[in-house]
This record gives sequence, C-alpha cells and structure tokens, in this order.
Amino acid sequence: MNLEYLLSTLSKSQKTELLQLLSVDDMNELSRFENGRYCPHCKNHKPIKKGIIRNRQRFYCSSCKKYFTVYAQTILNYTKKEISTWKHYIKFMFEARPKPIKEISKSIGISERTAFRWRHKILNVLNQKFMNDNLGGIVEADETFILTSRKGVHIEGIKGRRSGGVSKYRGISREQAGILVAIDRNKNLVSKVYGYGKISGADVVPVLQKRIDKNSLLITDGCSAYLEFAKYENIEIRQLKGGKPVGGVHMNTVNSYHSKFKQWMYGFNGVSTKYLNNYLAWFKFVKQKNDCGYLFNQLILG
Repeated sequence: MNLEYLLSTLSKSQKTELLQLLSVDDMNELSRFENGRYCPHCKNHKPIKKGIIRNRQRFYCSSCKKYFTVYAQTILNYTKKEISTWKHYIKFMFEARPKPIKEISKSIGISERTAFRWRHKILNVLNQKFMNDNLGGIVEADETFILTSRKGVHIEGIKGRRSGGVSKYRGISREQAGILVAIDRNKNLVSKVYGYGKISGADVVPVLQKRIDKNSLLITDGCSAYLEFAKYENIEIRQLKGGKPVGGVHMNTVNSYHSKFKQWMYGFNGVSTKYLNNYLAWFKFVKQKNDCGYLFNQLILG
C-alpha cells in the first residue's frame, strides 16, 4: 500500500481527524499496572485474573476478597460508555479552543447532561492532582475579580442576570468572586478562589500557606493583606505602589495571567462561581501541560 499517496488524497479535515484518532489511541489504559499488578483496595500485589466483565479484564484479590478491574476507584469505574468515547471526549475538551458541551455531545453521541457531568468529573481530578505547585525565587501575587454567578440556579424573588452583566455596586464588592494568583519566574502557579470582595490576610493564608519557599521574594501591590501574610510566613516582601514597576521589579507575569484567563473564559458564555476553581485548574493545565495522554492516565490512576 502506498501510504504517502493515500495521505495525499485526504482532505484537511480528514487529516485533522486522523491525527486526533492517532493521539487518542496513544492514551494508555494499562498505565495503572505498568509497574506491576496490585489491588486498589488493599494494595496487595498478587491479584489474579478472574473472568471478563463488560469486555474488561476482571481481577480477584485473595487478601481482601474483592473483585476489581483496571478502572476500580476511578471516575471511569462505573461508566456505561466505551472507554474510547471517554478518550474522544478528552481530546475534544482539550483542543486549542474547547468545544461547547452541545457540540461535544453531538460529536460523540452522549447527552448534554452526561457531557456536563463528565466535564466536571475530569476537572475535579485536575483540581485535586494538578494544583499542588510550590513556588520559589521571585514570586508575584495579586488578585483578580469575576462577577458572582449562580448560573443554573433559580432563586425565588431574585431576577436572573444575563451573562456579561455588571455589578450593582461600584468598585470591589461582595458581588465579585476574588481569585488569588501567585506565580514564580519558572511558571509554577497557585490559583484559587479565596472568597468575595476585598482580600484580607485571613484569605491569603489558606491559599498560599506553605506553598512559597522561605527564601523567596514576594512581590505584590500595596495591599496590606499580603504584608500580614509575609510576616506570618516570615517571607521577604516588596510591595509596589499601585502595582507599577520600579527598578526592574514588576508584576507583569501575574497580571498577564489574569488577562489571559479572562479572555479564555469568554468562550464559555458564563460559568457558575461554584465551578470556578475547576476552570482555574483547567486553564492551568492547558497553559502548563495540555497532554491528553497524561490526563487520561491520571483518571485511571484514581
């Protein structure tokens, strides 16, 4: 077969689809046992094969007397869909511009409700496994704000606000969810919703405590909350009035991250505040790794 000739006959969209299928097939569903088979319940390393269930190999552990598959104790364990469907979902989700829920559901043949649930199952894994950076050296920290949203929730007596609306109050208020972002010059990152309105020292501590090396230099604007935190953690701090650069010391990295995150969020047509930490994890993964095979393996590894 003349493979080069065959590829030349494909259209651009067909070539793109072929590349997607090849990269999806590279996702390894046996990663969990690549260093030896073990029971996910009791960690015994001598389980035996015991039949097939739903076209998947089943194992039996003589130690805890439990049966399991390679997907035990993961979000893929009780799925009724083929694993290949999950692979395609992940691939669509982590394209350069994520496809909307409706488009993904039509493309892979699942309901919109299932597509929504899968999105947040995957993002919960990212939030738990990919948001644990430690920072060092020069660390920039600053907060940004996104208008609070209760999208999908009907509250009696309160009229819904359209996506893209504005706050009823001027300046920073309790109507705005505050996101604290800290980033060092090696692009290690911590980002989390700390609460609502103006930040305080009590808000900074849960987000950054024990996440910044003691020998680091923390650069912030003039907010007193960071000064309290630096004293609490015994970290050197330099505050820039109004956040403006002074003598080569700047906050450009963290401010740029804020801007890019908000631009990326525009494509989702409004996100409920309760899911905002998941979207912070999603964006961080996209910027730092964006490896679908790595993500799929993390889903398998529980």
